[in-house]
Parts: sequence; structure tokens; C-alpha cells
Amino acid sequence: MKTYPKLVRDGIPEIIRESGRVCRTRVLEEAEYRDQLNAKLREEGEEYFAAESRDEAWEELADMLEVIRLTGGIVVSNMVTGVECGGRARG
Repeated sequence: MKTYPKLVRDGIPEIIRESGRVCRTRVLEEAEYRDQLNAKLREEGEEYFAAESRDEAWEELADMLEVIRLTGGIVVSNMVTGVECGGRARG
């Protein structure tokens, strides 16, 4: 069995199982989970900068926002509001 040491989105293990394949998952301890979220954010950032189209870039930005939301340290709606307000204030 191949090992993929990375975070997966909710529902992915079920999709794998429904396709007839086997997968094993585990719940990470908090410190390891945060480390994996940081690694995922770096990965998504690299994919954003490597994007070859606007659609790909938007998809990667959406993935980055999801990871940021999962960190629990920032409420995305507050972050977006702050960006919108900052943009208006600066013209």
C-alpha cells in the first residue's frame, strides 16, 4: 500500500473506499496537525505562484483560505472584511 503523508479533506477516505480501494487514516495530535497545516499552506502557496491561468490561481487561493480557516487563528470573514476596508481606505 502506498503511503501519502498529508492532510486530506473530509469525505476523501469515503470516496477512496467507495471506489473499491483501501485507505487508512489517523487523527493527528494538535501539534502535528498544526505542522501539517503549515506544510499544506506552503504547498498551496507554491501551487498558486506556479498557476498558469487565472482559474488555477483562484483555485489555489481558495485552498489557501481553507487552510487558514482551519488554523483557527483567523476568522476568514474578518480577514476579508479587513482587506476590503484597507483597500477602500487607500483608494
